[in-house]
Amino acid sequence: MPRKNKSAMPRRNKSGRGKDQKGVSYTVSYQPDWLKKIRVSRKAKKGKKAMYDMFINPERPKEWPGRKVRTAVRSTNPHVDFEVAIDDPHGRIKRVKVDYEMPGGETVTYSIDDDSGDPPGGP
Repeated sequence: MPRKNKSAMPRRNKSGRGKDQKGVSYTVSYQPDWLKKIRVSRKAKKGKKAMYDMFINPERPKEWPGRKVRTAVRSTNPHVDFEVAIDDPHGRIKRVKVDYEMPGGETVTYSIDDDSGDPPGGP
């Protein structure tokens, strides 16, 4: 069941840091009331997918998320720079996946997952 968007304005984005399975450092700009975690997956040399939790939101939701889902992921080496902003007036988005082509042709998938728990005080 979707969450009700009781808040017209979400809290400001926060900043955090994370690393992927190759030790690449990232900065993340995220909505603390929506984001649960960002997972990174890459194809291993033997064809299996290697998934890694690159960033986990250290906070629990304190407010209802607003109608926009906004998350930015950046790194300087290799250069990664993207932002996702989606209008979600009914609070139904659970996950956004971004396939990002790295220099050298490797495609890395970033899975941006919501925090499906309710804020304190319930729905």
